Amino acid sequence: MFLKIECRLELVELENDNGREVDGIVVTCSRCGQKTQSYGQGPNSVKRCLALMREKCPDKLDAFYAIEDRE
Repeated sequence: MFLKIECRLELVELENDNGREVDGIVVTCSRCGQKTQSYGQGPNSVKRCLALMREKCPDKLDAFYAIEDRE
């Protein structure tokens, strides 16, 4: 059984390798505060951040990361 951990999504401006500001996202784990970021603000950027979150989890949890509902 997987543990579901909700994460907060923020739309931000990130500096790319050329020093230019581009649209991006930052995803923050509600459990440990770990952050991941991606360029772009579409669904693939969100999926990338959530996949990175699973890889970078400091507790090495076998968890399912999801964006928290804002309702």
